[in-house]
Amino acid sequence: MTTIADLNIRPAREPDVAEVTKLIADEGLVTDGIREHIGTFVVAFDGDRMVGCSGSEAYQYAALIRSVAVLPEYRRMGLGRRLVRELLDRLASRGLREFYLLTIDAEAWFKKR
Repeated sequence: MTTIADLNIRPAREPDVAEVTKLIADEGLVTDGIREHIGTFVVAFDGDRMVGCSGSEAYQYAALIRSVAVLPEYRRMGLGRRLVRELLDRLASRGLREFYLLTIDAEAWFKKR
C-alpha cells in the first residue's frame, strides 16, 4: 500500500502542464491559467504517475489558491493537506503573506485546514 512518504512531491515544471491540466479537468475544476501559473504549482508523483497537484495565481503581494486535486485512490492519506502546505511554504518563501481562496464545493475541506 502506498503511503504519503512513498510519493515524490516537487515544484511543477513546464513539461507538467498537460498532466496538471488533465488532472484538474478530470476533477471538474477550472483549467484556465494553468500554463501561465505553472511555476506556482506543486505536484505529487507515485513513480511516474501524477497523483495530485496544488497551485495558485501568485501576484506581487498576494496569491489566489486554486486547483487542488488528488486522484480518488490517493485521498484520505493527507496528500491534499501536504500539497497545500508545500504550496503555502513556497509562496511564503517568496515573500507572499496574503492568501485567498475561491471555491465552489471545497469550503468545508479548507476550513478544517
